[in-house]
Amino acid sequence: MSVRSDVLCRVDSGAFCESCQRCGQRLPRSQWCQHCEKKQFQSSFNTWSSGSDKLDKLIKSSQNKSNSSIDYIEWIPFNKLNDIKFVSSGQYGSVSSAIWMDGPRWNWNEETNSWERAGPTVVALKTISNSKHLSATFFHELKGFYNNSIESNRIVHCYGISRDPNTKNYMVVMEHANQGSLYQYLAKNFTTLTWNKKLNIISDIVQGLKNIHEANLTHRNLHCGNILIHGGGGNSSKEDYVAIGDIGLNRHAEKSLKIFNNNNVLYGVMPYIAPEVLQGRPLNKSSDIYSTGMLMWVITSGKQPFEERNQNFQLQIDICNGARPDITPDTPQVYQDLMESCWNQDPKKRPSIQTIHLNLRDILKNTSLTNIKEQLEEAERIRLELVKEHVTLPQSVHFTSREIKIIHVSPTKLNLEIYNIKPKSYKKIKFGLKKPEQSLGMSKEKIHIQGDPTDNKDSLITLPETFNNTVLNLELTDFTKKFKKNKNKNKNKNLVKPEKDSSIPDQRSCCKCSIM
Repeated sequence: MSVRSDVLCRVDSGAFCESCQRCGQRLPRSQWCQHCEKKQFQSSFNTWSSGSDKLDKLIKSSQNKSNSSIDYIEWIPFNKLNDIKFVSSGQYGSVSSAIWMDGPRWNWNEETNSWERAGPTVVALKTISNSKHLSATFFHELKGFYNNSIESNRIVHCYGISRDPNTKNYMVVMEHANQGSLYQYLAKNFTTLTWNKKLNIISDIVQGLKNIHEANLTHRNLHCGNILIHGGGGNSSKEDYVAIGDIGLNRHAEKSLKIFNNNNVLYGVMPYIAPEVLQGRPLNKSSDIYSTGMLMWVITSGKQPFEERNQNFQLQIDICNGARPDITPDTPQVYQDLMESCWNQDPKKRPSIQTIHLNLRDILKNTSLTNIKEQLEEAERIRLELVKEHVTLPQSVHFTSREIKIIHVSPTKLNLEIYNIKPKSYKKIKFGLKKPEQSLGMSKEKIHIQGDPTDNKDSLITLPETFNNTVLNLELTDFTKKFKKNKNKNKNKNLVKPEKDSSIPDQRSCCKCSIM
């Protein structure tokens, strides 16, 4: 049985077309009689339970308020899910595919004037680890997830909730994307994607994020693994469309947001995380915009950001210091400008999702304008040359979300004048001391950090070169020893003891340093 073609469209509840043959009330265009369907839902309330009173209440509330066949969630018994196949896993959950034997009640039977189930339907299962005890945050985000999936077909639809009787973990039952994630899609289709197609893909992503932000929500974990593709594939005549998944459902279900955005760790894929978040600032709409900029780059390159590098502390520092992926040679200037504004170091200078949406719409609508047309034609010409030369073939690199230690920045000011250094030869240094790290290397206009990860000692600062070269060498040493001048007399080096910052409980090594 096929699903009604208009069922994924937002229902216009003000457009009535006929009366319900069961109760006589006028029906909206969707044929959904809220009065009768509410009674039908309520008649079955005592036949099921999720095992959580709060979750039962949430499901029942969505059904009592439903205005169409798609704007509610339901309890889906685990025994109704067949042929479960593992797809992927992260640190706090896994994704599987399955066949939901009943399927959603999306089919309108003209003969019986009633809604019927679609029958066996392929679905995706998002298993939430350690979800025996659900937090208030989980319920809030689940509600936001299914509300957004109703409002936009650019957000993966949420059918309902199930529970594994063996592990006792809850599972979110969602729409299945037959083309997989954006990562998988690009691996198969990148060389055939024209610039016009690329613009349409990012426009779909932006439309979905726009719906999320306008609902006063944030995604907080945008990366190409959470962008899902539906359709026939890049070479098919059937149009592909893009939907955002995993909204908020990306950590332990019993833990609140503060656990993953506090002074210790955050959760996500490092190259997509905004620099201010890597330094402990809250996840918000602006950090979603940064992630969008990275997705724009992925679509231009077919690769993961910084895929050639280890996802370690050094990369984290470099991102915080402004490192971004290299722009591909075929990127149109109008697209590059928008992308770079999204990943601006200053979150206040990043555009809103509405601005990005309008800019992309203008680019797509005005392809006939000479300036934009010439840019896109030149970009497409270069793209074809790169494909022919096998320069832009995607690499087999796949990133998953993980815990990332936040870089703590608790500034301490050092006035070097008190150590008898002439005023003309010094400037103030601002740096934070936290967390042990190994040597990170040193060159002109770079910072060298060398720490002992086993001790708990204060630090000395060696000035290997003049401040004009903005090179600092920060080393850990034991203050119980007397100050000694460096034996190397070729450079003017002085040992300086930093002022103790009582707000920093464990001063070990420098994580950020800047010349003021």
